[in-house]
Amino acid sequence: MDLLFNVRDRGETRLRLVSKPEPLAADLLAHLGLKLPTRPKIIENVVEKNRL
Repeated sequence: MDLLFNVRDRGETRLRLVSKPEPLAADLLAHLGLKLPTRPKIIENVVEKNRL
């Protein structure tokens, strides 16, 4: 999940969170062989913003 905050002097700040699924959802994911991340993935911006 990504949370976006508008910071007065810095513009937009993004906070990436990882949560644990409910027990039934965790069981379903395990049966499907899917693993959720245990920590946020760092994603760099690949496109620069246009500066006017």
